Amino acid sequence: MLTPVDIQNKIFEKKLKGYDCDAVDDFLDIVIQDFEALVKENSVLKQQNEILNDAVNRYKEIED
Repeated sequence: MLTPVDIQNKIFEKKLKGYDCDAVDDFLDIVIQDFEALVKENSVLKQQNEILNDAVNRYKEIED
């Protein structure tokens, strides 16, 4: 899985008539921030899902 650090450490070759390096770096900074936020949110949601699944399993055991 791609990590924010992978994005941050990505180096693009410079070519004649290539992209504006500053524009690429600025865009990658935005991508890194958004990706970090999504990774954190995903982690929180996985934890919440696990807690809720445990609760459902407890209620199923009580039902039985």
